[in-house]
Amino acid sequence: MRRAKQTVVRCARALASVVLVMSCACGELPVAPLAAGPPAPEPPAATSLPPSASPSPPPARLPSVPPDVEVAFQSSPGTWTALDARAVKIGATRTVLANDEDLLAVLEKAGIQPDGESLGLLYELNSAQLTSTLPKGFAIVLPTVDAADGATPLPSGRLRLTRATPVKKRIEDNAVLLQQHAALVERQLPKLKAPASKDMRRAARFRELTGPLVDQFDLIRLAVLSRRLALNTEALEQIALASDRFVSLLRDIRRRGLNSADLDWLKTLADDMGVWMLAFKETKAPGELPDRSRLVNVRVRTVRMSGGAKVEVPGLRVHYAPEALASQGIGVRQFARLTSPAEQPLPEANYRIWTGDGPPNASSVRAEVRMAFGEHEVELLVP
Repeated sequence: MRRAKQTVVRCARALASVVLVMSCACGELPVAPLAAGPPAPEPPAATSLPPSASPSPPPARLPSVPPDVEVAFQSSPGTWTALDARAVKIGATRTVLANDEDLLAVLEKAGIQPDGESLGLLYELNSAQLTSTLPKGFAIVLPTVDAADGATPLPSGRLRLTRATPVKKRIEDNAVLLQQHAALVERQLPKLKAPASKDMRRAARFRELTGPLVDQFDLIRLAVLSRRLALNTEALEQIALASDRFVSLLRDIRRRGLNSADLDWLKTLADDMGVWMLAFKETKAPGELPDRSRLVNVRVRTVRMSGGAKVEVPGLRVHYAPEALASQGIGVRQFARLTSPAEQPLPEANYRIWTGDGPPNASSVRAEVRMAFGEHEVELLVP
């Protein structure tokens, strides 16, 4: 039996040798057998784009519409009625213009009242420069207003968009109160209980500072009501807080009299007001668009002396406020990031900038932020 098996093996080996010789004689090399399985799929045919074509980039994410936008509809000629915020849904959409189009006409086609308020919102939604005539192919982001889920359909007709309504209402109301209280203080000045010489000097200085300030707040009130300008919301909040404090101060003066600290603050306010008024002195020819908000990029480095050299200190919170507000501990805001440098765009103003909790400290710095000066850099030396 064993001999039979050995014989079979020898025969198989001989047969394999014969096959190998025949393959070599035919110019072929032996190939190891492949494992059984489905045939491999053929590779896809190579494709190429013409030189003029390229893969389209993914569409840019749409910017968020500020949450303080309010919507009103024209209930009758010259009359606008606010819609309940719960009844509307405000969003944004990107539209590519098929032809050259007038920007204000684009707003009208979208059903939006074209004015400084809506243009200010457009400036926030579009980083690209907007001109009065937009070219064919321009991709513009427009606000959209729809009825909220489950709400009744929106009224037909054009809609008006407004931002920071409570802030603007405070500015309007305070401008009227300032005129009233300033007139009352003016009548009271000769009766102030103080030495005659100081009384006269203080009264003269009070009139010198207060008269122009009251007029400027009223000009701002009229500009807000006109809806001609694309105003920055943070700047309006600064002005509203200053007007709040001004009204409060005039009430205090009527109650207790005028002192030198009052005059010092009024002088600081007058300096700040001169900068805020830059945004309200804009003059445009008919058909020209209002300018974008007057914002300046401010960069703040926090440093510490170490071995005779300055070393950056990240992780500190940087505070800022216009001088007239910072001195009263109101209107204080923070830079968004705890980095060094910390930077963000700020409206034009005379700022007090500092680190640490509490009011401005000895290491605080005054920053005169102006568009005319360009980007502003501040260095804060921290202990």
